[in-house]
Amino acid sequence: MPALVDLPISIDRDATLKLHRQLFDQIRGLIMNGMLQPGIKLPPSRALGQQLNLSRSSVNLALDQLVAEGYLNSKQGSGFFVDADFLSPTPLSPAQTPKRAYKFSRLTKDINQQRRFWPSHRAAFSPGVPDLENFPFNTWSRLVAQANRRRNLNAFCNADTQGMPELRVAIAEHLVSARGVRCLPEQVMILSGAQQALRLIAQLLADGGDSIAIENPAYPGAKAAFLAQGLDINSVTVDQEGLNVQELEALDKAIRFVCVTPTHQFPLGVTLSLPRRMELLSWAREKDAWIVEDDYDSDFRFKGPSLTALQGLDDDERVIYVGSFSKTLFPGLRLAYLVAPQELIEPLTQMRRALDGSPSTVAQSALAEFIADGHFARHLRKMKSLYGQRQDYFTAQLENRLSGFLTILPSDTGMHLATALSPKAASRWNDVDLAVKLNEIGVSTPALSTLYETSNKCVGGLLFGFAAAKEKEMDQALTKIEQLFAD
Repeated sequence: MPALVDLPISIDRDATLKLHRQLFDQIRGLIMNGMLQPGIKLPPSRALGQQLNLSRSSVNLALDQLVAEGYLNSKQGSGFFVDADFLSPTPLSPAQTPKRAYKFSRLTKDINQQRRFWPSHRAAFSPGVPDLENFPFNTWSRLVAQANRRRNLNAFCNADTQGMPELRVAIAEHLVSARGVRCLPEQVMILSGAQQALRLIAQLLADGGDSIAIENPAYPGAKAAFLAQGLDINSVTVDQEGLNVQELEALDKAIRFVCVTPTHQFPLGVTLSLPRRMELLSWAREKDAWIVEDDYDSDFRFKGPSLTALQGLDDDERVIYVGSFSKTLFPGLRLAYLVAPQELIEPLTQMRRALDGSPSTVAQSALAEFIADGHFARHLRKMKSLYGQRQDYFTAQLENRLSGFLTILPSDTGMHLATALSPKAASRWNDVDLAVKLNEIGVSTPALSTLYETSNKCVGGLLFGFAAAKEKEMDQALTKIEQLFAD
């Protein structure tokens, strides 16, 4: 069969894909769609190179790869031929193309339902996103470089499953002084994120089908971590004093543990009152249950002294404390920690060793220096002042411009504020529809009602993250919200 003189091939020299790979992909495509029939001879490599302005080495690389994968045959002195035995798939018409019926697990459906209305993290007012422009990346880069230079080969291969000792010491010292946590470095474990900590705790303390309790409303990531373990999740109402402990006590089930955000409840922003804290600790002691304290952003308290962590009030070692650096530093760091009673550390370490390992030793070493040298404390003070100013500005602007539509649920802590739709607004709009429309125009405000487990007790509203938004960005986003309400 005669050789083809020209092939319908186009090479893009500005593309990131290498030239020989572009040639390989296009010849393979011609064979697969039947344009190059079995047995046909390709142009000589020199002619093909001249046609496409490619070097013979690039052409030969592509042709050799096609031979290696069975698309072409090479005959010494005769050139390259499409394999005579190659059967190209018969293309189906759109009407003939069957729809694939994917079967997913129930867990996949449940988690997708949890995240369905959670908007992009790149838009204005995304909750939980810190201001990264003010992070001292030059200092951080220097500490990472130092960590790379001084780590020996053994440290790169064999990381301590519980976390680097120097980082555990630094974290313990910070928690004791800043959060009133009672702990020793031996009680600290370093993890790759708060959700990993929650899931590891669930794997240690409960079997599939066991009952646990969470707040209502609650952070969807926490619920997803417990769904992944196949737990029976019971939601307990949050009111102005935090978790309703009497409702928790009334559950007619053996609750293995309850997960709470006592210092700054997510998403409502309320603080668990001291009487409720004491009731919750008494409940755990009486029921032989555990309390998981998710202390995700309480380093940023704007009015009054920092509140003591619930763990610091625990005389019976029933509280497992979880914290993260995603909000205090930056999310990409992927370092979090838990503080557990001494009796749980060894089984937690064994579980961790079997399922995972340890985060980057370089990142851990740099973070230990970052804390020990005082950079962490200075950064917290700076961001606490900045976030406080931004909360004040956002509150004033929203009350001035949108008070007829949204009411702020007050909070003196954290990086976000929850708002409730006014009766007038609620009679005209659904918060889910509003959140979807705002996300479409670049304003990231999750619907508050989607964070509730039961619709009969939910509050319709929007969640605003103010930490990463400058005043100009807030003004622009609030203008878009005003226009949407006006329309």
